[in-house]
Amino acid sequence: MTSKDAFDQDEWASLVMAGTWIGQAIIIADTPKRVRKELKALRNAFELAAKKYPDNGLIGAVLPEAKAAAQAEIDAKAMYAKKEENMQRIMADLQVTAKALKIVEGKESTDFKRWLMNIGEFTALAVRDEEFAMIGMPGDEISRLEKRVLRTIAKELGLIPYKVDIDPIKK
Repeated sequence: MTSKDAFDQDEWASLVMAGTWIGQAIIIADTPKRVRKELKALRNAFELAAKKYPDNGLIGAVLPEAKAAAQAEIDAKAMYAKKEENMQRIMADLQVTAKALKIVEGKESTDFKRWLMNIGEFTALAVRDEEFAMIGMPGDEISRLEKRVLRTIAKELGLIPYKVDIDPIKK
């Protein structure tokens, strides 16, 4: 089990913030229409996704700080206005995360990366559920733009091949 002590301050901060960055990338992937719903989904996603990896010590160590970091409000419209610049920053930040994860071994590292991707997937499903509910269809799809962002993030994290690894949230 990898603990906080294995990382320097910048690496640890990157691990803590990675889920929030991924959620923000999903939020600005499409025109941000329902930011509150997506932010709520993002904030709930940390624990929901962590349930899939109960034996991962690194997720357990990062989770309290990551959940707290996700509580910050964002100005999604301003982020969307500078979408390309913000996406590049997020991807650069995730490169730091991927580099930090190189000291983590095997399954623990892979599951941590999958946990991060699950956070993005839960965030992406938030609005789709509502949109499809309006026409009586289940929201089990992620938009093409969001899928492209998720694939790019998976590539940055070195999680290739990547496919959506989460079932839609059913209320």
